[in-house]
Amino acid sequence: MSAVVQCPCTLAVHFPPTIYRSFGSAQVLPDLAKSLDIANVQCIQFVPNGIVRVTFKESAQCDAALASGVSFRGSKLRVAPVDARTRLVYVRDLPAEVPDESVSVFLRQYGVVHSLSPQFHPGLPGVKNGTRVAKVTLLKDLPTSVRIAGFDVRLWYQGQPQPCPVCRQFGHRVRDCPLNGLCRRCR
Repeated sequence: MSAVVQCPCTLAVHFPPTIYRSFGSAQVLPDLAKSLDIANVQCIQFVPNGIVRVTFKESAQCDAALASGVSFRGSKLRVAPVDARTRLVYVRDLPAEVPDESVSVFLRQYGVVHSLSPQFHPGLPGVKNGTRVAKVTLLKDLPTSVRIAGFDVRLWYQGQPQPCPVCRQFGHRVRDCPLNGLCRRCR
């Protein structure tokens, strides 16, 4: 069996059927290139079912495209990392003074950290909003609440398993919780 290769510089652009069934790659490529900083692109690969893989020269450029999105003729397209377990993890509620290295060290318990960057307030260039975005290839799922550098922090990523709000355990919904309807103290 061959080893899984990580692709931190590549994202998948998902074209809806109305576009990929109507336009060929020769028609899509010029408009797609306008939406990308083409000087940072290493490869554009058309694959079946309306997916276009875009490989950037550096992972930071890929992260920027993931954050800003990709458009085709005025329509925003869905973009995602190509690695099945690579996710953009949103780190919330952590003071700005906590160094990125503290966040990276924590996240390395759960996978490979490719990048970490702050988010900024729209309309206020250079003013961070307190959320950091980490691009992580997960080896195991992250909890929703953790402590980093002594602070309670919320973590979120698309597809993250959510704990039951009653018992905080995984694997069931509120209506199926064994504690549903019981006193939290005496059960």
